[in-house]
Amino acid sequence: GQPSESESTQVARDCLLAEAVGGRVHVCHVSSKETCDIIRFFKERGVAVTGEAAPHHFSLTDEAVEGYNTDAKMNPPLRSAEDRAALVEALRDGTLGCFATDHAPHSAERNGDAELAQHAAQQIDSGSAGAHPLGAQPMQLLDRLLIDRLDGHRMNVGAARRLDQCRGIG
Repeated sequence: GQPSESESTQVARDCLLAEAVGGRVHVCHVSSKETCDIIRFFKERGVAVTGEAAPHHFSLTDEAVEGYNTDAKMNPPLRSAEDRAALVEALRDGTLGCFATDHAPHSAERNGDAELAQHAAQQIDSGSAGAHPLGAQPMQLLDRLLIDRLDGHRMNVGAARRLDQCRGIG
């Protein structure tokens, strides 16, 4: 698998570089506690760092891939319950300012092939088969995770607007 350090060490490097040159960093698809801690640390130091997490990372754990469940093969991979809890807390406290769907559906024929999955899991595409609308699924997850709907809207639509303004688009 991919250890969480493969994510967190890159994020730490990028944040150090942004701090050194006065740049900005946006971290996509945060999946680990360590990465949340690094982003929080650099934000406290005044570095312009933002980040997001995908609904599957703040609602599922690595237990979902047991039995070669290829619908739960993600990139970055699903992580521990401790990581999931850290993502929820980072969304609550503003360390992660938004969520993104990471919408990359794949065919049920390819990802649903249990025999292929058991013998060649590395060949299966990362991502779920089928499409999930942005509106209902993340909002239901946010409700379940005790994040207010208005905060959910702020993390989704409002964050996208702020990122556009940072890039000079909006």
